[in-house]
Amino acid sequence: MTYDRNAASTLLTALAFARHGHAVFPLWWPVTHNGQTVCACGRLCGKQGGKHPHSRFAPNGIHSATLDSGIIKLLFGLRCPEANLGVSTEKLVVIDADPRHGGDEALAARCRALGARRPAAAAHTSFSPPLTTSPSRASPQTR
Repeated sequence: MTYDRNAASTLLTALAFARHGHAVFPLWWPVTHNGQTVCACGRLCGKQGGKHPHSRFAPNGIHSATLDSGIIKLLFGLRCPEANLGVSTEKLVVIDADPRHGGDEALAARCRALGARRPAAAAHTSFSPPLTTSPSRASPQTR
């Protein structure tokens, strides 16, 4: 068995999310076939390729997510170490800042306005939500 730095990193990240109370589950991953990148599930998944729940190890999608470190080690360390990581966002606020449409600049400006630090070069940024949200502090959703 060869050591795969990406797989080890995914396992460690999955365990870290679970330690912080965010359940995780395996997603399919992209593979190269005949010079094209396709989904490892073997179906034509289009834009969802490598982004949907693993049908064997997460048959109920997000409802298959777990906090159990033993199961996480089994799934991401042994059964499907190449899997992408799915995380329950039940206790998170996640922002997908799409740079193709100016989302990265908009997020950086919003973080500056709020006095928050924006992680560098992150496609997805996660925040813990406030314990309470008042209408005066909530910001409008932008697309």
